[in-house]
Amino acid sequence: MHPLCKVSELGEDAPLECEGPGGEAVVVVRSDGRFFAAEGVCPHQGAPLADGEAGVDENGEPTLTCCLHFWSWRLADGAPLEDAEESLRVFPVREEGGTLYMVSDG
Repeated sequence: MHPLCKVSELGEDAPLECEGPGGEAVVVVRSDGRFFAAEGVCPHQGAPLADGEAGVDENGEPTLTCCLHFWSWRLADGAPLEDAEESLRVFPVREEGGTLYMVSDG
């Protein structure tokens, strides 16, 4: 597991950029008591997703929208919404002892 941030650093629906394994940017979002992590730059033109906006879709599912061209994704699975043409890589996370960790696949 890789530590991303302290849970106390996360505001509700306020994207936060963290450092992932290997120094890659990871954006973390807290929404309705759940935690999500995704690649930290937009796959479209590389804008920092921590500068974007977190919200919910019509079904109440947490979303993230890029600030540059307004591509949006569902945070649970990275599925593209609206004008987005590519999926967003999302990562499993776990909260332990007040710290949010990115869980590795292996």
